[in-house]
Amino acid sequence: MFFGHGMPFMPFPGMAMPATGQAFRGAGENENTPASASSKSKEVSLPETCVIGEAGSLRAEIVVYVRWRPGGEAKGERHLGPVRRTRPEALKDCIELRKVAEKGGIDPTLSKLKQRSEELEDTTWTHLQLGGKQLEGAESHPRAASGVAPKATSAPKPAPGGGSHWSANVVEVADLEVAVAGAGEDREAWAAKAKIALQQLFKRFGPVLSVKMTDESGSEVSGSVRFAGAKSADAAMQAAMKSGGVLSMAGVDIRVRQPGSSDKARAKFPAPRAARLAGPSKKKQRPNERFKKTGDAG
Repeated sequence: MFFGHGMPFMPFPGMAMPATGQAFRGAGENENTPASASSKSKEVSLPETCVIGEAGSLRAEIVVYVRWRPGGEAKGERHLGPVRRTRPEALKDCIELRKVAEKGGIDPTLSKLKQRSEELEDTTWTHLQLGGKQLEGAESHPRAASGVAPKATSAPKPAPGGGSHWSANVVEVADLEVAVAGAGEDREAWAAKAKIALQQLFKRFGPVLSVKMTDESGSEVSGSVRFAGAKSADAAMQAAMKSGGVLSMAGVDIRVRQPGSSDKARAKFPAPRAARLAGPSKKKQRPNERFKKTGDAG
């Protein structure tokens, strides 16, 4: 064995020499430890994905099975995607998170999964991305080897108002189709215009992280606004509740709710304006309709 500039390497007395073909390793490492990882690195197994939650508050769940040491017991590291209103959206998130997990290799902190989940917060899936066979296999069946002990998983606990504790910083709006013109023409152009209008309306209550439009046909919800914190969402709802659960946009009242609120009045949309104002019909009569002619009496 040579060392440096062709000089033979002489071991110190009592120094153990590695076997032929075996590289030097740091303290605590062995031949089973990857060269790029320490003895505490994780060995990642195949991930499992599924959708958890209730309608209107669904999330992708991914469990990555890891072993802290070769031959050790595998345990499940659980991670959740963003809150979605529909199941196809959550299934799409399952696929995206699993792609990252399968490519991530040894990632003890699951940092890549967390980063991708943050990116998905600002992603709105279209019908084209959710259609056909694209979502097949999004939910995987348990495939870990025997002896695996995954962490217990459970559905998100609904808040008293019907939402979930993840949506405390989210407010949803209705009636945007009335407040912002053009909804029946070019839907994509209208959605872009409505997003800007929502951003302008709600930024006075605090930093807005994202604005999403609902692409679900027949949904009462037109869009949602995610604030940086729950205090901003609370400020928006306080302003809305002073006016009966509505905020004014371009002279039109749009209904607002906070799905994660513990206050049932805040968690639900108020009745549509037409229903709230409905009452006996009072058609304005002309003078000749209000008073009969004298000659008609009797």
